[in-house]
This record gives sequence, C-alpha cells and structure tokens, in this order.
Amino acid sequence: MLQIALAFALLLGIVAYAGRLLNLTGSWTLDLAGDDIATLSPATKHYLRSLETPLSITYFATARENMPAHLKELEPQVRRLLSALRDQAPDRIDYRVIDPDQSGRAGIGYAASKKASSFSVRRVLHDEHSEQKIWSSLVIARANAPEVLVQSIEPEHLPYLEEYVIAQLQAGRAPPQPTFGVSAPPPFQLLAAFLNEAGPVVELDLNNNPTIPPEIDVLFWIQPEVATPEHVRQLLAFLASGRSAVLAGSTYQIGYSPAEDAISYWVHHAPPAWAQLLQPFGIRPVPDLLVDPRHGRNRRTFSPPGAARFLQPEELCRARSRRA
Repeated sequence: MLQIALAFALLLGIVAYAGRLLNLTGSWTLDLAGDDIATLSPATKHYLRSLETPLSITYFATARENMPAHLKELEPQVRRLLSALRDQAPDRIDYRVIDPDQSGRAGIGYAASKKASSFSVRRVLHDEHSEQKIWSSLVIARANAPEVLVQSIEPEHLPYLEEYVIAQLQAGRAPPQPTFGVSAPPPFQLLAAFLNEAGPVVELDLNNNPTIPPEIDVLFWIQPEVATPEHVRQLLAFLASGRSAVLAGSTYQIGYSPAEDAISYWVHHAPPAWAQLLQPFGIRPVPDLLVDPRHGRNRRTFSPPGAARFLQPEELCRARSRRA
C-alpha cells in the first residue's frame, strides 16, 4: 500500500509540474484530427515559406478578461493562429495584439486609422441580456499592396480564418476578375458589353436552360419568363455558395404602336415567373405600375408633344453611353 501511495503522489507531482511547464511555454494541444486552428494546411505553409516581402499582422482585440464569457477563448485562439503563421517564416512575418481600450485614445485612434472598429455583441449576466462593445479585427499589411482588414471576427469564423487570410493575400497580388453571367432579352444586349469591361461575360438563356454554370460569380437575370422548380433550386444553390445574383424586370410588359399623330400603348401581365422565383424568399411581387394609378389592360391613345421622341431600349442605352 505504501508503494502505491508513493507512486500516486509521484504521478500527481509529474502532472502538476507538466502543467506548470505548459503554462510557461504557452497553450499546447494534441491535434490528432488536424482541426486545431494552429494546424496549418500544406498549401498555407508553402505560400508563407515562399513570401518575398515582409508581412505585418495587427490583431485589435479586447483582452480576454474583459470579454463576455462565451468569447473568452476568441483572442487566445486567434493569437495561436498568428503564432503558427509566424513560425512558417519568422524572418518575414511578425504580429502584435493590441487592445485599443487599454491603450487609451492613442490605441483607439491607431485602430481607426486602420479602419478597424469595435462592434456590439450580446452578453448574459445574472440572467439579464445586455450588449457590450468588443474589438476583434485583423489588419494585414505588406509592401506594395493595399492593407487587408478582416473586421468583426467571432468564434464561428475561426474555422475559416486561415483560408480567408491566405486568399486575401493572394488576391492582393493578382486581384481576381469576376465572371458575369447574363440572361436577358434582346433590348438589354448592351448590358453584357458594359459588364465585359470589368470581367468575362457568359451569355445565358435561363428561360430554356435552368443550369447556372459553376464558373459564374455574379448572375444578372433580366425579365425572367420561366421559373420551374429546377430554376428555383439552381438559384438557391447559387446563392448558398456565396455568390451574388441580380434579378430585374417587371410583372408588366408594355407595347407601343406609333401612328402619325398619336401613339397607342398597352399593358399586359408578364408570365408568372416572378412570383415563383421570389416565393422561396418570402417576397411577393405586386403587379402595379409605379406612380400611375390609371394602370390597366386597355389600350390607350395619347398625342405626344411635337418635340417628343420615343426611344427603344437599345437607343436609350446608346444615348446614355454617348453622354457618359
């Protein structure tokens, strides 16, 4: 029994001493699954080791002791990621952690000069809800490239923070061009030409083919006429992937019939695609003509003033382009 007691006491002493060593050297973890924030991907390691210019990272963060209870591990976790990044190229990467609130007006002014700002989070104290302002923003700087600001970092962002930082650094050297997808009727054909000045354009016919190509970054869908369940599924999947879509058009279509001394116009309902496309988003289109209470389906005739000229959409776009 005496030997067992001595062995147990010795084991407790070893555990206590090991814990003291870990506290002195930092937070150590055993990451068997590779999910720890300080476990960098091979691609990240390769990119950082090939850096040619110095990289300076500033983390504006509220001190751990001043964080709400559910955010107390936020600053230590980001600090561990920054330490892992620096370890890949210690001669070219440095980082610092600053709590602007503890640095007074100078610290807050310095953060503001980097466009970083505090933000509100919810906290629970004695079963009462309140809001607290905290800091949690990264500023990444290097020579001959614009600074990168990662604002309002919270725990749910940590699994993606490494990938986001590296993507921002790579984009700073060679900014990616977005690929636009345009599905529009003939009167809007100049839209594709204007977008082509900012990036490649893929012309689509979504009325007949609901597939949105995977290379599209921003979708412009003008005056949808057909909206099947597959159209809705494709659009929702496109948006869920983090890309953007612009839908434009009207629930009415207007036709004109010019005569010698009068112009007739008529209004009729467009196909029900709008209602079907917008329904999953909880939006209902209202089929009204804005600022015209006299809307209706009947044909109307009016006499234009002598100087009036009615342009087709293509002519209107060209006229605006010449003025610009």
